[in-house]
Amino acid sequence: WGQFMVKNLSILRNKIGKSQRQVAIDLSIKYTTYYNWESGDAEPSIENLIKLADYFCVSVDYLIGRESRINLENMPNEQSKVINKFTSLNESNQTKVAGYVDSLYESEKK
Repeated sequence: WGQFMVKNLSILRNKIGKSQRQVAIDLSIKYTTYYNWESGDAEPSIENLIKLADYFCVSVDYLIGRESRINLENMPNEQSKVINKFTSLNESNQTKVAGYVDSLYESEKK
């Protein structure tokens, strides 16, 4: 699954406009560790794979190429901007935003 993950990590990172170094900082890992994941020279542990999926707001299956439900290459620019800003927030604020989005979603379903 390494080649799928390499491609997907690069696409996701570029879509949110971050450098490899910035993603590494955001994930509290060494730059070389992230670089090696994205270049295919190493694979993340399951724990780090989950951390990556959470960071990029995708499933682990998407990262490893088992699903292609989300296609960021075709995502409208405004949505990409929202994802970029959302992933830059701390966990507490991400939870608040998620709650707000959930309430908007529920109100639109009615």
